[in-house]
Amino acid sequence: LIFVAMLQYTGASMWFIRLAMALTGRFAGGPAKVAIVASAFLGTVTGSPAANVVGTGSITIPMMKRYGFRPEFAAGVESVSSAGAQFVPPVMGLAAFVIVTVLGISYFYLMLVILPIVFLYYYAEFMQVHFEAHRLGLRGLPQEEMPRLWPTLKEGWPYLVPIAVLLYM
Repeated sequence: LIFVAMLQYTGASMWFIRLAMALTGRFAGGPAKVAIVASAFLGTVTGSPAANVVGTGSITIPMMKRYGFRPEFAAGVESVSSAGAQFVPPVMGLAAFVIVTVLGISYFYLMLVILPIVFLYYYAEFMQVHFEAHRLGLRGLPQEEMPRLWPTLKEGWPYLVPIAVLLYM
């Protein structure tokens, strides 16, 4: 939680949200898809569901509610997205260290093995949001609220350095 507070203070958690908006905000149910992608991005450096909710939920839940999702659905999307943070490499949660110890495999091998599982986890949630958005007739975020991808990447590339260092270490 302290690490996420530092990410919020430096603007990194908001950058993850803007990057997710640039990537997925224009699609049907965009605010919920932004929550999913932002939680996955933040999960790469936190590995903690609670920290992930603190880092993204305070922004994405109100955004989802503002654009037509029921409050219960918005909270569910954020909680499921944040729960996935414990599976996202390179940090992952405590269970990763138990798995490595019990099975006697390398941490790097575990990261490689878990990537398809993480993809399927977030893909399933993404599709659920997609179908719910179509059922409710919800569109994506308005164009004027959407950040552009390349300027967002240029502005926040230093936030990717810790992830690269974590992968290398």
